[in-house]
This record gives sequence, structure tokens and C-alpha cells, in this order.
Amino acid sequence: MNKDGLFSPDFKLITLKLWGLLILANYQNMSIYLLMPFLFAHNNSGFEAMLFLFIVELLFSFLIYHFIDNPKYGGRVKIIMISSLILLCVNFSLYVWGESILYIGLLAIKIATRGLFSTSLILTSESYPLKLRSKGSGLA
Repeated sequence: MNKDGLFSPDFKLITLKLWGLLILANYQNMSIYLLMPFLFAHNNSGFEAMLFLFIVELLFSFLIYHFIDNPKYGGRVKIIMISSLILLCVNFSLYVWGESILYIGLLAIKIATRGLFSTSLILTSESYPLKLRSKGSGLA
């Protein structure tokens, strides 16, 4: 291993934390994209429900980008913590109540994963020095 690379003593912990966060967020996001058409078809919903979810996610992403650097309301770590808590609560609620909260649950999951991706990718680029970033050592 390179002594100046991603697994050097200075960056090993942050690399493992970011990998864990990005892998879990990607797993949650891909499961939604793979399952959403089947879940909507099972409830006799059409393409309109999926389109609505994507439009609301787009609007919410603009809000996230506004609050990411706001020290009073936002902050990268705070957004990651809130998004993770939302994912935990919504996944548990979907497990317990199932299809009765399907649309709200999917919307909350899509919004929370958008928050995780937006902030974790910013943290990834800010956590490493220019020397390491310029080598092309990537995380995601």
C-alpha cells in the first residue's frame, strides 16, 4: 500500500467511513430503483406515481444544495445524520406497516438517499489533500 494513499494512517479511518456510507447509500438507492416499478405495478399505479416521485426528489435536491453550507440550518454532517435517521425510521415503518405507507415511504427514502449522496460526495472531495486527489485515487 502506498504510504500516501487512501489507506495511509492519516486517511484510513475517513476512507473506511466514507466507503461504508457510500456503499450503504448506493445499496438503498439501487434497491428503490429496482423495486419501485414492481411495487407500483402491484398497487395498480402507473407511470405518474414514479414521475411524481422523481420530480419531488429533484425539487428537494435544490433545497439540499441550498442548506448544505448554511451553518444555522445545515451542515454536511448534520444532513448525513438526519438522512440516515430518516432511512432507518422509514425502512422500519415500511417493514411494519407495508403497503399502507408505500408512497410516502418511497418518497422519504428517495429524499434521504439524495441527501446522503449530495453531502457524502462533497465530504469525499474535502477530506483528502490535493496531492492525493490529483493522483486519481477515487472512492466512488
